[in-house]
Amino acid sequence: MNPDKWPEFRLGDLIEEYRVKSTVQDQHEVFTSSRNGLVPQSEYYGDGRIALRDNIGFHVIPPLYMTYRSRSDDGNFYINKNDLGRFGVISHFYPVFRFKDNDDQFFLDFLNFNRSKLGKHSVGSSQKVLSLNALKNIVFPLPPRSERIKIAEILSTWDCAIETMDALLVNAQAQKSALMRSLLTATKRLRGFSDPWTQQHFGDAVNVDQDSLGQATPADYRFRYISLSDVGPGKIADHLVEIDFGTSPSRARRKLKSGDILMATVRPNLQAFAKVSDRFADCIASTGFAVLRAKAGFHPDYIYHYLFSDHLTGQIEALVVGSNYPAINSSDIKGMAMHCPSYDEQAAIAAALTDAERLISQYLLQATVLRQEKSALMQQLLTGKRRVKVSEKEAAHA
Repeated sequence: MNPDKWPEFRLGDLIEEYRVKSTVQDQHEVFTSSRNGLVPQSEYYGDGRIALRDNIGFHVIPPLYMTYRSRSDDGNFYINKNDLGRFGVISHFYPVFRFKDNDDQFFLDFLNFNRSKLGKHSVGSSQKVLSLNALKNIVFPLPPRSERIKIAEILSTWDCAIETMDALLVNAQAQKSALMRSLLTATKRLRGFSDPWTQQHFGDAVNVDQDSLGQATPADYRFRYISLSDVGPGKIADHLVEIDFGTSPSRARRKLKSGDILMATVRPNLQAFAKVSDRFADCIASTGFAVLRAKAGFHPDYIYHYLFSDHLTGQIEALVVGSNYPAINSSDIKGMAMHCPSYDEQAAIAAALTDAERLISQYLLQATVLRQEKSALMQQLLTGKRRVKVSEKEAAHA
């Protein structure tokens, strides 16, 4: 679509390349341009590890300048801006540039929105390459500068709201983690509880894949089915497949009850957990799960939260066997050690952690909605389907 009054421009006529290179080792901090933004390389690799390599001759990237990784395995190129507030150096595979009219914020959104078109100008088969010269040769219909400024201001409003919500989400996640560390280790006790905790084996607290969980009968062959792909960390996806098992119960397929906990014991979601709500009761779980059901005297929500505790995650990791096909033997789960308070304190701890989890879900939903709203706005504003009004004063100062 070429909107009315949007002339076409070659990006090379608007781009100003920055060609300064580092002259000494570690002249500036090493950055990485990732799919989630420009980040310090130490954060990208985790655990404070920086790739030990010669960085003399790397491209210097000043604040507010843009870059992208010119190599891509899938033909998607992510443009990032240096919003870190300091100079950095970045591999020579990452060109550095900005736009001559200081329209960087507009073009950051515009180029990422048109990522599929950028990929069409790349070359290569197993790995796609989009050089800066190739990027410069791409032609786009563009609004006048005054309209570009206005569009950038509108989209920046959503960016600020998203950043605020992301910060609230990170804070809520940190608070929940701190709450788990204190409540699940008795470092901090909830008001009204002082009885000592006992140490149990996990098998004392839950039934693991026992016959009492029930098996499918011929009348049950048509069921909503929970497979490994339906389960992510801490939840069951909304999409479930209804299948017909036919007439032969060749495998024991466990019918689930509300409150059951699914633990993936094979790839691809090894060690992912899901709590079964009323909505998913009476589904059938595939054989790739261990089905955990709390015994009398143990609260299912406490068991569920305890699975994510530092005390248990290390033990679960130690149960993984195999390299080509890593898996966990369901029977081994029973031997794990766990600490348990009284049933009433279990319920109180579970309620506190569930409230924290609910707040995280609320922030996550709001952040998702904001991103969807921004995406819808971009679809309108960056294609000219919806034009913004620019006053004569704003146009004169553009």
